[in-house]
This record gives sequence, C-alpha cells and structure tokens, in this order.
Amino acid sequence: MAIARALVYRPRMLLLDEPLANLDAKLRVQMREEIRRIQKTLGIMTLYVTHDQEEAMSVSDRIGVFDRGRLRQFGAPEHIYANPNSLFVADFIGKANFLDVSLLSVGKDGARVGVPGMGEITLTRTCELESDEAAGIAPGHGIVNVRPEHLRLQTTDHPGIEGRIVRVQFLGSFVRYIVECGLSRRDLIIDSVRSVPGLGEGESARLTFDPAEAILFHPAGAR
Repeated sequence: MAIARALVYRPRMLLLDEPLANLDAKLRVQMREEIRRIQKTLGIMTLYVTHDQEEAMSVSDRIGVFDRGRLRQFGAPEHIYANPNSLFVADFIGKANFLDVSLLSVGKDGARVGVPGMGEITLTRTCELESDEAAGIAPGHGIVNVRPEHLRLQTTDHPGIEGRIVRVQFLGSFVRYIVECGLSRRDLIIDSVRSVPGLGEGESARLTFDPAEAILFHPAGAR
C-alpha cells in the first residue's frame, strides 16, 4: 500500500528501507518479486536497503556492501558473490567457507599454498587484505574462500582434507552437509545436488575443491 501511494506522485526515484522486514518467509519472496516487477515495468531508479543478503541479490542490478558505514564493494550481485574483495564481503554475501592454509609463495601469476590432504596447489585468484583483516592471520598463512557448492564431499578411501559430518539437511533441491574440519574455525557448509552414498551424520569424510573455484586472501607484502 505504501509503495502504491508513493507511485501516485510519479517519482524519479524510490527509497525502500527494509520494506519486507515484518513479513513471513513465503510472503517476503512473493513481495520482492513483485517489487522487482514494478521497478522494471515503470523504469524507476530504486535504492533498496536490506540486511537480507538473498533478498539483496534477488532484486538488485547493483549491490553496495557497507561495513560500519564504509562502502567495501560495489557491483553486480553475481560479480560480488564470485569475486569478493575482502573477507567481510565474502562472508556477508552468500554463504562462505574459510580454510586456513600455509602460504608458500605469492607472485603475479598466483599463489602456491599447502593444504593438508591436498598437498601443494596453485591458486590463480588471490586478494591482498587490508590491515584490519590481515591482523587475524598467522604469519606464513592465508585464508582460502570456497563457496558451499564448490566443495566436494567424498568417503575416506579418497584423498582430501579430513573432516567429520556433523549434520545432514535435506533442503529439497539440494542436500546440505555441515562438516567439522581442523582447517576452519567454524563448521564448513557443503551443498550437494544429491546425497553422497556412504556418508551420514557422525561419519568421517574427505573434502576437495577445484583450485580455480577458490580465492586466496593473504596479508600485504606476502612473497
């Protein structure tokens, strides 16, 4: 109703501040699709403020991610999701896994890191951290960011990073595995299109990922 009243005046711009905050989950999805349809149909520039990352990605042509009043990154949703420029953005937009790895070398063509269970691998996608985030990384180490859909779960007869399955969640179109891992300060999230045979809650498992799908975050000056 409030949007309809605003549109009567034919504004050149709409400002929507948490417009769906008090709606239940199903109605939120319906309304964000309707807002997007109205905005596209009428061609009105819209500034949409929300703390819901999924909502932001679904309605936006461009996203600005703010951290304590500072703009950390601005761009298309798919670009920010795939190419975050800081640990904060990687963690805020979508779900993220962070692995603590040994940093062997960094050069113009990428970085060489040591990953227990995977050996030495080369990562071509790297990002130098600002001092506030680099302060939490031990000397000689880096943080590898891998999205849940890019981590692969295997049984222990395969090589890979050691882990233990804490929980298995069937979410309709995919299965989510929550995994404890010594390389991460928090449980990892793995989204699989189907259940992995032989792996259930409490089972040991092995994790791998394609280096091309991972991003290394490292302190400035690492060589």
